[in-house]
Amino acid sequence: MIKTLRGKFLLAYLSLISVTIIFLSLVLGNLSIESSKDSIISYSFEIADLHADLISQKLDNHISALSLLANSDESRDFDLDYLRSHMMDLQNSYSYSFKKLAYTNNDTEIITTESIYQASFDVMGYFPEKSSKYSRRYLITGPIILRNSNESVIVISVPIYSRDNVLSGVISGTITLSDLSKEVAKISRDDKYYGMITNQNGYLIAHPEYDYYDQINIKNLEQYGILDFDDLANEVMTTPRGAGEFYDENEDEDSIYIYVSIPKTPNWKLGIIAEQGDLLETTYEHLLDLFLTGTAILIITILITINLTRRVTQPVITVTEAVSQSRLINITDVSFLKSSEELTIFVSTYNKMLVSLRKHTDNLEELVKERTTELKEANQKLHSLATTDSLTKIINRNQIYEELFSLKKSSDDNPPKPFCILFIDLNNFKYYNDTFGHDTGDIVLIEITKEIKKHIRPTDILGRYGGDEFIVILPNTPLSEAINISNKMIIESNKLKGYEKEIKEWTKRDIESIPDNKKLGLSIGYACYDNNYNNIDQLIKDADERMYQMKKESKKSS
Repeated sequence: MIKTLRGKFLLAYLSLISVTIIFLSLVLGNLSIESSKDSIISYSFEIADLHADLISQKLDNHISALSLLANSDESRDFDLDYLRSHMMDLQNSYSYSFKKLAYTNNDTEIITTESIYQASFDVMGYFPEKSSKYSRRYLITGPIILRNSNESVIVISVPIYSRDNVLSGVISGTITLSDLSKEVAKISRDDKYYGMITNQNGYLIAHPEYDYYDQINIKNLEQYGILDFDDLANEVMTTPRGAGEFYDENEDEDSIYIYVSIPKTPNWKLGIIAEQGDLLETTYEHLLDLFLTGTAILIITILITINLTRRVTQPVITVTEAVSQSRLINITDVSFLKSSEELTIFVSTYNKMLVSLRKHTDNLEELVKERTTELKEANQKLHSLATTDSLTKIINRNQIYEELFSLKKSSDDNPPKPFCILFIDLNNFKYYNDTFGHDTGDIVLIEITKEIKKHIRPTDILGRYGGDEFIVILPNTPLSEAINISNKMIIESNKLKGYEKEIKEWTKRDIESIPDNKKLGLSIGYACYDNNYNNIDQLIKDADERMYQMKKESKKSS
């Protein structure tokens, strides 16, 4: 028993120090874990948003391709040969991932190379009989299993309306789930960090390891060793984005699951799984070190106070006196530490703990900095992919709409700022593609892009609308000036006499004389935005119709 008043106060003092050290160690360790977890979740959300946008962009490119075919004059006039030819072009194109395509109409006339006509026929009821600006533009259904190849696919369908705006048929194209899984596989960093896609009913439709045949539903993952996922599964199916935790019995790991909605899909979710064990392993190790160190300090303190002697108490008293005389003291300079082994262990252990904690904090900050740099680089690449046509290196269809929406907003202000567009189509481009191959066709598109740039102003914006169609945006331009620019471009194009000489130079091939009715040329339509337009689509449509009128007149005169 400690009988002296000094001994009792010393015991209380040392006990308070020990408890304070252990408490601070636990608090700092817990804060470190929560900070690491928040960083992982934030990083995973940003990665998920990036890849969800890329997947949505891929689907939108396929929707746009089908829409372009469905809205052509030939499709609206029930030209089945034209439909069959262009459906095969889309199916064989390296720019798209269509497995098969099908067309069906109200008379049950069918064009298809695979037994997906039933899926195409079944969706006709989802589109209205009369077209309007509120009509559904596309529909994504499935997955279904193709009979001949036994492959699981999703089906993208777009309606065809006649010139009287009456529903006349549906074009459908399929994309395999294995193709979607390839997109998901790009997220995977290792076995501890990977992605997957679930549909509106909770079924897995893309995963680096599983396929659709297993009929895996996230509501029933317990049978696969995934525990505590039921509530999180309900949240995934009912909320657009979120995060939660579950236990993977197979890996004996707690994991984090974050999910976001994929735009332009029927409530599909892109999820990312990150196992906490490996990601937080260093933090847990430091927390364990802090706990063990605090426990050791507490045991040492109890032993010191129980076996209190003058040799132990005197150094403490000396330190107390030194502290009372000065706010700053370097304990390593106190000579009596050489004769006080316990206090030396105490100070040394505590210093090592602080150094270790600071080092871990510095490493964590460096890791966050590296991840931030990687995210910025990924954002830059994503922006380029989302706005630039990969072949011609000019803006793509989506960015054309963004530029036009921005000009429309400015034009709607007071005073209004007029702007016009030129819709350019390459005459007889299909002849070069079919006769000399797609490589030659690609070269022609690239070089024609350069030719068009020569005849527009620095303030004008050139974009590829799709295939061999281009749009030139003319900001702050009245109708008369737009017509002058169009006429000058036609005149310069006609001077080159079908680009026959230029095509030989571009392709570096000894191409024989090209028939007059197959020579390359430009057809240009124009339209200017004013208060009569309700939307950008109508503006593009008017320019497109003027372009086709010019093309027809050119064919009559030739």
